[in-house]
Amino acid sequence: MSDNKCPVKNYGGQAVVEGVMMRGLKHFAVVCRKQKGEIVSTCEEVQNNLGWFSKLSKVLFLRGSVALVDSMVLGTKTLMYSADIAIADEEENKKEDDSKSEKQKQKEEKELNRAKEELKKSNNKVNGIFVGFSAFLGLVIGVCLFMFVPILLTKVTESLFNIDRNSYFFALIEGIFKFLIFIGYVWIISFMPDVKRVFRYHGAEHKTINCYEKGEELTIENVQKYNTINPRCGTSFLLIFISISIIIFCFVPNPENWGKFGVLLRFGLKIFLLPIIAGISYEFIRFSGRHQKNLITRFFMAPGLWMQRLTTKEPDDKMVECAIK
Repeated sequence: MSDNKCPVKNYGGQAVVEGVMMRGLKHFAVVCRKQKGEIVSTCEEVQNNLGWFSKLSKVLFLRGSVALVDSMVLGTKTLMYSADIAIADEEENKKEDDSKSEKQKQKEEKELNRAKEELKKSNNKVNGIFVGFSAFLGLVIGVCLFMFVPILLTKVTESLFNIDRNSYFFALIEGIFKFLIFIGYVWIISFMPDVKRVFRYHGAEHKTINCYEKGEELTIENVQKYNTINPRCGTSFLLIFISISIIIFCFVPNPENWGKFGVLLRFGLKIFLLPIIAGISYEFIRFSGRHQKNLITRFFMAPGLWMQRLTTKEPDDKMVECAIK
C-alpha cells in the first residue's frame, strides 16, 4: 500500500447480503461472511453487459445513463451471488444439525458440495438476460413509485387547494412529494433488521474507500477512524437526481394543456428526459467528488450527505474486515 493518496477516485461499491462488493476500473470483488465466520470471496473482470450501448460511456452527459444501467446490472448480479451464498450456508448449517447416520450425512455433504460447485459455475456465468430483466424491473418499479405516484398526488393536491397548473409551484409540489416518498421509503425500511445490517456493511464500504483514497494502510483500526459518508454514494446521486428533475420539469408543459390524456403524455415526456437528468446528475457527482472543498459543491451536496445518515450505519470490525478484503 502506497503512502501517497489515491490519484484517481474511481472506486465504488455497494453492500450485499452479509458482505460488500467493491468495484475498480477493470475488476470487481464480492466478499461475504458465513454464519460460522468463514469469509467467501470472488474477484472477476468487469464485463461489458451493455453491448453497443456502452460506447456512449465516453460521451459527456450521456455516460451518466450508461453508468446507471451498468451499475444496476452489476449490483443485481452481486446481490444474487451473495444471496445464493447465504442460502447455501443456511442449508449447510441445517444439514449439520440433523441427527442422521454418518453415511447419510456424507452422502448429503457430497450432494451439497456438488450443488455448490454448480451454483458457483452459474454465478461465474451469470445469465445476462435474467440479470438485465431484474435490473429493468427494478427501474420500472422505481420510476412508477417516484414519478407516476407524485404526479397523481400533485393532481389531488391541485384539486383540493386550487393550485394554478401553469405556475412553477405545480412542479415544486410534485418535487416535494418525490422527496417525501424517497425519504419515507428509506426511513421505513431502515427499521428492518436485515436492512440495518446491509446499511452497516454500506458504512464499512464507505469507510474503507475513504481510508484507501487517503493513502493509509488498510487495517481495521485505520478504517474505523473514517466517516461513513462518501460524496459519490448512490444516495447522494438520487437526491441530486430528484433536485435536478424538479428544475427541469418546471419547464415541462402542464397536463391541463394536453387534453384528456395530458397526465400520461407528461409522464411519457418525463421518462424521455430521464437520461438527460441522469447525465447531468452524474457529471455533478463526479465534479463534486473531485472538488469536495469547494463551498458551492459542498452546499449542493449537503442534502445527499445528510441522507447517508440513514443509509449508512457504523459497522463492527468483522464487517470492516470484509470491506478491506
